[in-house]
Amino acid sequence: MIEMRAEATTERATNLLPMMASIVLVLVAIAYVLSQAKTSADRPPAGVIGYASPAGESWVTPAGDAVSAQTLEYPSRPASLVPTEFPAPAGEAVAYVYSSDGSSWLNVFGPGVSRAVGQITDPSSPLLVMSGDKGEAVAAGGVPFVVRWSPDGRFLAFGSLVGQPETLHVASTAGESESYALREGYAGEIEWSPDGRYLAVSSYVVPAEGTRQHWVYMLDTQDGGYERLFDGCHIRWSPDSRFIAVHRDPGGEEGVWIASADGELREEITGEPRAFPLAWVPD
Repeated sequence: MIEMRAEATTERATNLLPMMASIVLVLVAIAYVLSQAKTSADRPPAGVIGYASPAGESWVTPAGDAVSAQTLEYPSRPASLVPTEFPAPAGEAVAYVYSSDGSSWLNVFGPGVSRAVGQITDPSSPLLVMSGDKGEAVAAGGVPFVVRWSPDGRFLAFGSLVGQPETLHVASTAGESESYALREGYAGEIEWSPDGRYLAVSSYVVPAEGTRQHWVYMLDTQDGGYERLFDGCHIRWSPDSRFIAVHRDPGGEEGVWIASADGELREEITGEPRAFPLAWVPD
């Protein structure tokens, strides 16, 4: 009887070995996949960043190492006022400002769509004065008004001048809309990542003493994550949509800094005063 039990025990142990080996292989595979994913997510920024300072134009890697100058073609900017229309970069939709009885709304018109997507001003708001192109404008008193289409032309991001603090709106041409409050100031810059997932916003604040301040917010349109990163303006996206380069304001950290879209990485690439990012281009 004892021998039979020993044989049964030996047989069970023998049968368990292949199963345990399979489990180990599965665990090793999972660990490898997770390690690769982490490595991919944590890979350093790529490309080359250009910035301008009183010393001239410079080009550096995201680590701050100097590289040879890049060739860029800068778009011309009309000096005169333009109509209050903002054509989508893809498709035939057009956003435009409609005013009535002292209030203004942002409307969308195109194939299969004609609707107001949000209120911009009310009778107590500053007068809206349009200038520049593709959504750049200024209201009386220096309050900016910015409209930005997503790269695929399906969503509009814009600020409202109604109430304090200002509200950032993200509306779809289908009629859905989400709102996000800025802690202070107005949406002075709104820049979509090239892949359309993230929205970086720089608020514009004019304190009582008259010095300007800017705060950078990051919105993840996929999971709804939204946070204020740090002070800064002149937002430039990396080509892979993972990082931004910004100018840090005088009074805080000066120079050009980079930050990851998830806010995990924040690093200075140059401490030159009054240095402003121009572009972030591929290697």
